[in-house]
Amino acid sequence: MHLSGCHHDSPAPPGDTATLLAKTCAFVVSCPLPALGAEGCPAEIQRGIASFDGVLEGEPAQFLRVLDCAANTSSCTDLTACLSRDHGADWCQAFYGVGCDGNVRVVCGASAYLTSDCAAAGEQCQNAGPGKASCTNSVACSPGGPDACDGNRWNRCDPDTRLQSSIDCGSLRAGAVCGTFMGFSECIPAGPACSSFYPLRCDGNSLVSCVSGHEYAVDCTASEAHCVDSGASSACVTNATDCTEGTPYQCSGDSLEICVNGHVEAIDCTKIGMRTCVATPAVVADMGGSTARASCVP
Repeated sequence: MHLSGCHHDSPAPPGDTATLLAKTCAFVVSCPLPALGAEGCPAEIQRGIASFDGVLEGEPAQFLRVLDCAANTSSCTDLTACLSRDHGADWCQAFYGVGCDGNVRVVCGASAYLTSDCAAAGEQCQNAGPGKASCTNSVACSPGGPDACDGNRWNRCDPDTRLQSSIDCGSLRAGAVCGTFMGFSECIPAGPACSSFYPLRCDGNSLVSCVSGHEYAVDCTASEAHCVDSGASSACVTNATDCTEGTPYQCSGDSLEICVNGHVEAIDCTKIGMRTCVATPAVVADMGGSTARASCVP
């Protein structure tokens, strides 16, 4: 799930995480929203919260906000309104898909919920023509120039608006610092230096990886898992083994069953504004091919 474009406004972490992950992914597969890897949706959200993908795949605050909106809504309409901060099709058409509403930057289209609270990042939203807007410190810049660190702030030039964005790395991810990796400035972990690109080892139940030349630890227990060293690789392995990340969604009456952390969570479709659960049969490979898919339907 590519979430670049909204950051910094972080809601409170969810309570019953497994159930909330299932509810969120039931919304994703049943509403007209960009997909989060289909059956891998729960794991993808958890990786987005725990891993160090940064602005390439989305910061923890973005994924937590998706969960927060799902926790507090009971229909696709309400969820989309929450995610888009009430910026509907009319607003999007008027601003050619990207624009500022006060200090909120809104990106419409296939990813209608990409909204950024620029003020929360210590910046302001500025329009620079139809379909061009960015969170910025108002400093003009030339696209193509190198990114740079200013203390712990990562300064980049937006190629569309030609205005500089200055991001506090610590606000993107706890413990992040602005530094260089392979000659490029970026937000990097503050751990010891390393040279591998793969998970290094288990440290108790934390999986230690090498990210941008520095060690970064992920707590496996946050996803109901434990860390396992197996030869040259290490991984977080779920405690439950009833299902896997690739297990297809299934219907059970009016409920949609989703695998979360190795066990099945059932979401009542009527509780998210839908009528029932319907399974779409698989199509044979020589006819284009598709796997069986279940979702809630109106």
